[in-house]
Amino acid sequence: MRINWMRYIVFGLLLILIMAIQAEHPPVHAQESPPVLAFYYAWFDQNTWSSGQTVDLPAEQYRSADRATIERQVSQAQSAGINAFVQSWYGPQVENNQTETNFRTLLDVGAATGFQSAVDFETQSPFYGSDQAVIDGLTALLATHIHHPAYFRYQGKPVIFFWRQQRFSSQRWAEIRGQLDPNHDTIWIAEGVDLVYQNAFDGHHLYSIAWAASPAAELNKWGNRVRNYETTNEVDKIWVATTMPGYNDTRLPRADAFAVSRNNGDYYRQAWQGAVASGAEMIIINSFNEWPEGTHIEPSVSYGNFYLDVTRELVANLRNGMLPSAPAPIELPAQSFTAQAATITQLQETPDEPYLEVFSATNVRRGPGIEFERVDLLLAGSFVRVIGRTEAADWWQIESATASDGVGWVSAEVVSMVGEVEAIPVVTDELDSDAAVTTDNTPTITPMPTETPTEAPTATATNSPTPLPTDTPTPTPAPVVLAEGVVIEPVNVRDSPSTEGERVGGLYFNDPIEVTAESNDGEWWQILFAEGEDGTGWVSTMFVELNGPLQTPTPTTEASDFQADDSAVSTEDSAEIDDESATSKLDTETVATPIAETTPKIETELPTIEADTVVAQLLELETLPTYAPTATSLHEATAIALLVDYQTPVPTAMPADTVDSQLAWQEWPWGILAGLLFVGLLLYRWLRAG
Repeated sequence: MRINWMRYIVFGLLLILIMAIQAEHPPVHAQESPPVLAFYYAWFDQNTWSSGQTVDLPAEQYRSADRATIERQVSQAQSAGINAFVQSWYGPQVENNQTETNFRTLLDVGAATGFQSAVDFETQSPFYGSDQAVIDGLTALLATHIHHPAYFRYQGKPVIFFWRQQRFSSQRWAEIRGQLDPNHDTIWIAEGVDLVYQNAFDGHHLYSIAWAASPAAELNKWGNRVRNYETTNEVDKIWVATTMPGYNDTRLPRADAFAVSRNNGDYYRQAWQGAVASGAEMIIINSFNEWPEGTHIEPSVSYGNFYLDVTRELVANLRNGMLPSAPAPIELPAQSFTAQAATITQLQETPDEPYLEVFSATNVRRGPGIEFERVDLLLAGSFVRVIGRTEAADWWQIESATASDGVGWVSAEVVSMVGEVEAIPVVTDELDSDAAVTTDNTPTITPMPTETPTEAPTATATNSPTPLPTDTPTPTPAPVVLAEGVVIEPVNVRDSPSTEGERVGGLYFNDPIEVTAESNDGEWWQILFAEGEDGTGWVSTMFVELNGPLQTPTPTTEASDFQADDSAVSTEDSAEIDDESATSKLDTETVATPIAETTPKIETELPTIEADTVVAQLLELETLPTYAPTATSLHEATAIALLVDYQTPVPTAMPADTVDSQLAWQEWPWGILAGLLFVGLLLYRWLRAG
């Protein structure tokens, strides 16, 4: 039998040509529905359920470190159509850090069931006592977990979400990215309201949308903003839309606690519809099990499996290319802020640009400076319109219903401005001189309400029979405790009654305090504090609560006026503990723009990265709790004993060739498969001919 070799040669050349074309122009895949993710938290145990800080309870109370619990939660998520969990992660430290050990278990469970998980990288982890520790934690993540077969990937790349990336500037993140991931082999998703971080990140999301009067409208707005950024900068970015079933953190000791009704699932459906319609590449549910903030869809005592069932329905419609039917418009109830006594200027609906996003309780003043009297107070999560600015744009003029002339001023250091600065007019009118508060900005502490001995004691510092007065030590009277109280939000302790005073330490929720003096303006209390130079320190009265009135008339202290809230949660010089479910994690879509308070630069170990100024001044690592904070307390180590039982082997870095070798034959390029088929056909015909 004569073989027509020319026919096979032509066929082979055609296959080679097809392979070459494919190598230069990969096939375009059909548009797929976006993956559905859910924020997941792994730090609960019985202390959470008995704390009284959750408005609902799980149908089956559990310990997050229990592998059987993780297996059940993964199964529930899969049954609802969720593709992956995004778990808050405090870093690679194993000792007393169940976010690490439980994440290992989560990945192993996922590998056995086909479920994926990713990290929500907490840049303010209690184990990150320095900038270098953040970089080291990210380095460890890139060397270990992202290579696990159950780690979530989008378009073939591992995805990392970030919480409070505002710790570093966008330029600093670009430097870090250039060192750790120069080829963008992973996908980094930023959060908040500042798209400038897309200079270094690959995508954007809003952690929460419960603050928005219309979640669907807000999601659409932000989807357009991300796409406008793409067009303007000629880059591709990923928009991750957030959907929520509702919100309720009123059991937490927060000054700005509020609730958004679930409306029998209608709020969830409306938010989901907005997320899908916003053109998102991914959809993320907030949350699977954030119990203290009331955003859970995990089966509960109040709702049973209802929200898992609704999720299953919504995901099925998404996969079929269907939008959920629009529920009736939801009228959100007025949000209640019970802990604030001041009159508050607050817009719950985002105004037209330009406007300010407020991240923490912020003073509004009569003029552009802290020497002007305070006329109003803005709460975290509020929006205000900008109508003017100083020439240096360091103070913004806003509308204020409580000010006599209808306007007020806010420092640019503690808010974020959305819009074009150049479009805002510069206000040059001179303000009345009597509008300024005439206080001495240099705090001077007056004696405590005890008599100070005026005569020198007989003992002298030298053997001279007639010592000079300066040689005689004057005893310092012991401070008199005027009242006792507790800390209601994490707060800095300073050496003087001013935000400009040097920070000497920090206190946390429910820490006891003993008050020994009060400042002239009533905004600062002196307390006993061992780390202070004289055994005392100063805290803002906004973040502590007394058990009763001051026992005696207090001495007064000249204090510079309160520049902005001194909460350890929301200023740059904060002593911050980022507990997703305790008082320090805010549920606005971003965090405070730090006040520019610099600290000495810290040299890093990376050869080409020069450490930036510390943006969030944390407590030194040795003074932090040695365990990961839980939802109920920053001071109780819950379920630590369980960590040993469920630890998995320490993951090791996997070389690129090892990862690539895991590809199944179905993922090989069609050109290679066709070539193998052609060779096989030739071999077959040759054997037949022989």
